[in-house]
Amino acid sequence: MGSRLSSMALVSLVTAAMSLAAAAEIRSVQATLREVVFTFDGAAKEVRLRGSTAAGEEIAQVILPVIDGKAVLPLRQDGYDPVLLGWRLEENPERPAQFVTDFLQVPAGYESPLLRPTEIKGLSCIVDLEDAVALGVRHVHDNVTINQLKGSPEADDAIPFDFDGATVYFNGHYVRQLDQRFRRFHDNGISVFVVFLNQDTADPILRHPGTLSAPPRMLCAFNTVTREGIRFFAASCAFLAQRYGRSDAKYGQISGLIVGNEFQQHAIWYNLGEASLEQVAFHYGNAVRLAWLAAARYNPDLRIYISMEHHWTAGDVNNRKVLPGKPVLSEVHRRLREGGDIPWNLAFHPYPENLFNPCFWNDRSAKDHFDTPKITFRNLEQLVGFLKQPEWLYRGRCRDIALTEQGFNLPGDTKEDEITQAAAYACAFKLVQRHPEISAFILHRHVDFKGEGGLRLGLRAYATGTVASPGEKRLVYDVFKAAGTPQEEAAFAFALPIVGMASWDEPLPPLRTAALPENTRLAFDFVNEFDTAEKDNNADVSVRDLVYAAGWLAASIYQHPSEKGWGSVSYTVSLPPLKTGETLHLATRTVVDHPQSNGVRCRILIDGKEVAAHLQQGKTPHPVDVDLSAWAGRQVSVRFQVDCNGDLTGDWFYWLEPLILVQL
Repeated sequence: MGSRLSSMALVSLVTAAMSLAAAAEIRSVQATLREVVFTFDGAAKEVRLRGSTAAGEEIAQVILPVIDGKAVLPLRQDGYDPVLLGWRLEENPERPAQFVTDFLQVPAGYESPLLRPTEIKGLSCIVDLEDAVALGVRHVHDNVTINQLKGSPEADDAIPFDFDGATVYFNGHYVRQLDQRFRRFHDNGISVFVVFLNQDTADPILRHPGTLSAPPRMLCAFNTVTREGIRFFAASCAFLAQRYGRSDAKYGQISGLIVGNEFQQHAIWYNLGEASLEQVAFHYGNAVRLAWLAAARYNPDLRIYISMEHHWTAGDVNNRKVLPGKPVLSEVHRRLREGGDIPWNLAFHPYPENLFNPCFWNDRSAKDHFDTPKITFRNLEQLVGFLKQPEWLYRGRCRDIALTEQGFNLPGDTKEDEITQAAAYACAFKLVQRHPEISAFILHRHVDFKGEGGLRLGLRAYATGTVASPGEKRLVYDVFKAAGTPQEEAAFAFALPIVGMASWDEPLPPLRTAALPENTRLAFDFVNEFDTAEKDNNADVSVRDLVYAAGWLAASIYQHPSEKGWGSVSYTVSLPPLKTGETLHLATRTVVDHPQSNGVRCRILIDGKEVAAHLQQGKTPHPVDVDLSAWAGRQVSVRFQVDCNGDLTGDWFYWLEPLILVQL
């Protein structure tokens, strides 16, 4: 017969091919109270399915009959919960795993919508509920930590919870504290967004394997890698939904569950350690999906939120510690859609570009397009417009946007500073009102917090001798109280000339120079002009955002010196002429962001002349102010130089926000 196939073999191959084609696609995966329902394209009579955890560990294999294109798998399985698994056809292992995307039934007692006020006014870190109620607060975010939620089976007050084929235990004392808080909020008509956090811990069930030791803000990623970690994380989300998603609000209610905090800062606020964009999207996306799969089976009205801060495209997609928001969110969204889209929502923090400067209407990095470096209140419409693009909608509707943390710093101690802070809130509130897609605007915070890196964001100062107890009110207190009431227009009118508007119906005025010291104007921004600079003898050099102070980022020039000689970043700058009384200054600050560095020698040269030099050691910013008035009106060479000081270990050197300014 040579190479010819026998007729029997040919029939077998054709039959196998027809079977493969018949069961080539899982069209949908849905769940009832008793079973998972698979729908298939094709006419297969039987399917072989493999189930894997979100992290990809295969733990289940099943053979199911197919009737009218559907197969069912009972929820009661030995040792695992099929709702938490992604499913593939055995003959198509290369296809993305498909997860449950719909819950067709909910348990009795979870039918009613959760408390979700139509007003947007919210406040975080409430320290006096009566005061918050008097202010008309309708939303709050409240931190819940998985560490405190975890209980011990030996504890007398432990609350057992059967989940994923096992029994897990929750801390009864902590749960009763949550009950008390959430009931009080609900009884006063305040909707609760839970910010679900994982504090640094040695517990292998809770600790993500990639977490750095001693994370900077003591917050970690959820462990969605190991079987035990997945089980406890998902069980915790299910427990919160079961207890606080009840229609009768017996224990209070929560309306939203925010997964972690500002996940794109993945070595700071959601500590995955050093990781690539793809790794961050994989692990965080898994946590978001698991939270929804666990919670939606009780009450689908409990919204699951992705947490992000205001850096949108600013930053480096190859940075293994901090990522720009847009590309990493896009990758999370792609992965979630690939495995079966879910109704995730967005908890966004549009702080001003400089957290210490409340005048967001001057934010230079808030552009009017989707590739804007940052999204602040100045260009909030870019965030809304981005999520209203067809490919970002969930079943034809825009995902909910909740502004769950942002505030306006009191920049000084004068009456004018109080007016500026209050004007920032008034203008931001009016801008948010333009977007019905935004359900909540939660101001951070009720009272100043002594440990917040010098920021003063409260409606009140903290009382003398305390950390965050209510002290004296500021002007912003009364403006906040009027927001959303008939008194709003009169109370907000003072802010119009401050932000440069004649009425709240018009757009913000054209951009002014912003984030600058008082009585200055910008002459040259070295970060913005980095591509024009010549770079020489650097081990590494780039534009980066450095996290410092209260966790906010500064646009910087990063220089890692080489082993020998000075590394340079050189610019040719045309300096402006000066008017009578004006002076010209190069202003920056320097830091070294690694504890193993023995210091970096740094200097600035103007036309080859050294005008500033020092040895930078540590992360305490060293201010540099060079008077350039003698060079005004001329074209000059400006050279930033660094040297390793004999040892280049850990020489992560930064020029923070280097600018040339005209002092008026």
